[in-house]
Amino acid sequence: MRALSDPAPGLAEQLALAVPDPRALLDRMDRDPGAVIPPPAKVRALVGDLGLFGTQQASTPELEREREELLRFARRAVEALARGSGPTLPIVPFTPEEEKGAAALLTFQVRPALLVQDDRFLEAQPPWQDELEHWRSRIERKTLPGVGRVAIDGLEDVPWAGTGWLAAPGLVMTNKHVVRRFAAPVSRAEKETRWAVRSGMAARVDFAEEEKDAPGWEPGRTFDVPGDAKIVVHPEADLALVPVAGASRGPEPRLLPIPLVLASGGGTVTEGRQVYAVGYPAYDPLNPDPLSQYKLFQGLFGVKRLQPGQVMQVRSATGSS
Repeated sequence: MRALSDPAPGLAEQLALAVPDPRALLDRMDRDPGAVIPPPAKVRALVGDLGLFGTQQASTPELEREREELLRFARRAVEALARGSGPTLPIVPFTPEEEKGAAALLTFQVRPALLVQDDRFLEAQPPWQDELEHWRSRIERKTLPGVGRVAIDGLEDVPWAGTGWLAAPGLVMTNKHVVRRFAAPVSRAEKETRWAVRSGMAARVDFAEEEKDAPGWEPGRTFDVPGDAKIVVHPEADLALVPVAGASRGPEPRLLPIPLVLASGGGTVTEGRQVYAVGYPAYDPLNPDPLSQYKLFQGLFGVKRLQPGQVMQVRSATGSS
């Protein structure tokens, strides 16, 4: 994860990290351009209107021409990447056309942010399609139900703070910077690990908050953080454990989902290993390139998504590469 204080990588850097072999991608674009940026009709059937092809509901010659333009821009971006991808060559900033093509590639090809509906993720495009379909049942049964959004009453700005996941019965793990929005240390001791909900605040974890949901909480999927919750914050890492109620809000209470299991597949973490993230990506005002955010998330923030990717770098406990 990128810390908020880190500089946001531009589209050229993002594409360089995600495409280790630009010439192989160029060859694939020649052989099967539809697998790289699919036709507008297929886009809408799979993931809805991404805002890349206008607002028309049917595929038209005009939309097809716009797709061809996106393909040309994407090719320019990959060609620029190939020219500057040597071990001693710096990454040259993209032109506006190349940035538009890179955003389309990141959306459709490299790391799509798939919407989750009723604990089911929408179908991915290659190269992620086969791998995600192979693991679909396990992801949908054991991961998606246990990931929720931390919502807060009493804030003056947005009513949510981040993503949390069920780490153990009655305990949600989230980030320390999320907990800081509604809780505070119980003492002034250095590196105090015991935190409590602040006066006037109330927090809850909603395990739905999907794109189809109306604003507010969904009965049966929302679990309150008790007002007297004993929150535990890690003294060094950006992590916290937050107690939640055992039964949900609403007239027909439900029990908490099954906790997630860490490293359920076993094995060591290595560079290139395929992984996925589930959460509620929000608009980042510190990112100097808002266009890439809108392209990647289709202008829709704060709803549950699954995003595939791969491990780019493994660091030791001391922080060295």
